[in-house]
Amino acid sequence: MLWIKTLHLAALLVWCAALLGVVAALSSHAPDAAHTAKTSRSTPFHDEGATPVLPHGGLRQMFMLMATPAALMGIAAGTALFPWVPVTEGWLAAKLMVVAVLAGCHLLAGWAILRREADQPVSPVAITALAGLALSAMLLTLWLVLAKPA
Repeated sequence: MLWIKTLHLAALLVWCAALLGVVAALSSHAPDAAHTAKTSRSTPFHDEGATPVLPHGGLRQMFMLMATPAALMGIAAGTALFPWVPVTEGWLAAKLMVVAVLAGCHLLAGWAILRREADQPVSPVAITALAGLALSAMLLTLWLVLAKPA
């Protein structure tokens, strides 16, 4: 069981770090020339003259090759721990709900990447809200794990 817990923890750490990295890269990507011509406002995370944090296609690669496999591995390892955890405990249901929110944030980040690749703008407010929701879900998950009854 220890190796499954270790795998679960390692995968969740990679998933959370990669997801936050993707969201940070989304917020700092310079818009294309057409988008820059349409809007002149800048965001708190973006300088109009800045270059993208990741090279072209790097954001999708980070999402597809790091964040998504880590998410799948973390969820699979967590599911493999079920035989050792009393499923009737309320904290487990709460943790699963928060992980579902985190998975939803993952899906929204993928949607934002697709919009960026299609040269469709993504609202800076939406990216900031996504970052806040993902970080809140991560911290709440950590709190639930640490508050787990013995």
